[in-house]
Amino acid sequence: MLDHAPLLTCLFMAMGITVGCNRPTGGASSKSPEPAHVDQRLKEVELNRIVLTPLAEERLRLKSASVLEKKLPKSRQYGGEVVLPPDGSLIVSAPFAGRLEPASKGVQPTLGLSYQKGDIVFTLIPVLSPERDVLTPSEQTALAQAKMQVSQAKIDADGQVKQAQAQLDAADIALRRAEDLLRDQAGTAKAVDDARALHELAMKTLEAAAERKNAVADIKLDGVGGKVTSFPIVAPKTGQIRNLFAVADEVVPAGSPLFDMTDFQHVWIRVPIYAGETGDLVNDTDGAVTLLSDKMGSHPREAKRVQTPPTATPQTAAVDFYFKLDNQDGSLRPGERVLVRLPLRESENGRVIPRASIIYDIYGGTWVYVQIAPHTFARQRVRVSHYVGDEALIDEGPAASSLVVTDGAAELFGTEFEFGK
Repeated sequence: MLDHAPLLTCLFMAMGITVGCNRPTGGASSKSPEPAHVDQRLKEVELNRIVLTPLAEERLRLKSASVLEKKLPKSRQYGGEVVLPPDGSLIVSAPFAGRLEPASKGVQPTLGLSYQKGDIVFTLIPVLSPERDVLTPSEQTALAQAKMQVSQAKIDADGQVKQAQAQLDAADIALRRAEDLLRDQAGTAKAVDDARALHELAMKTLEAAAERKNAVADIKLDGVGGKVTSFPIVAPKTGQIRNLFAVADEVVPAGSPLFDMTDFQHVWIRVPIYAGETGDLVNDTDGAVTLLSDKMGSHPREAKRVQTPPTATPQTAAVDFYFKLDNQDGSLRPGERVLVRLPLRESENGRVIPRASIIYDIYGGTWVYVQIAPHTFARQRVRVSHYVGDEALIDEGPAASSLVVTDGAAELFGTEFEFGK
């Protein structure tokens, strides 16, 4: 029997040589082609370079400032709520029973309508017999009762003013005593804060009492020859009608509320803060309020700290800080949520640039123009951590000692993108 082993071995070797000859040669041909190729990769600043002539730079009146490495106080952002101050709203009631008429024919008081202090809102006409304007004996009795009610209202208002004045005097004495003790190192700063809060509350109480007294001081119910004249219901303060409890041509009883006059020119911001973080904040500091509609946070409003009696929310372990904010434009509404940034005791080192050097693109991106050579400027992206007054602390941007354009940055932006051509 023949041995086929040598024959099979030779056959397998021949097959291996054939396969090896068909294998592709050359390492470069075995790689797949690149899906994309970039001849030269450029940095972002190299794509936005502006070269001005000396005359053009003079016409633009460019000014530059250095990027500084300095220490700025840290800050923390909290959520706040717009609320009305204690004297921000006042309810006006009818001094006696009568029928309401609008102050001007065809002009009906409505919600949101604005009035100046002293403007006539309604005219109150005492209820008389329908066929004549002369009082009957029963109506004369009702008028006498109305006079008594008005007199009592004046007496009560005067007593409230005197009581509020006495509370203010006592609060003033307590505040001065607390300040003297603190000055002599025998008291605490907390006692001074509490005394100042009570003093502020007493002042607001006195102001509200004085307004109530003025509201009833001019009420006169004079019957001449058995006839009764109409009585004007005026706005006790400048503001808007927030609630309307009666309308024209309605007969109202004595003492019934007519409308609620609210002053929105100044509002308070209530900021609940976790009790464990209050020690990190600077005492009696002001805050920077930003509206939620200001998505870039570039237009904060300065709010003054208000000393009030301490309030807190046990469920959230939060204490309330209050800030007074100007609202002449009426853009803030009670109950609206805002953002409040408060400074901390700690400070941090970082790069600081002038706030005026920052410009914004249509997507909200923040940029500056860096002077990289004489008459040559490059637009560079910056990332702002937060603002402190007229300065901005940046996390990303030009290096320290770089020159950034402050006056004329917007003109450079327009020059780069050829706005106006």
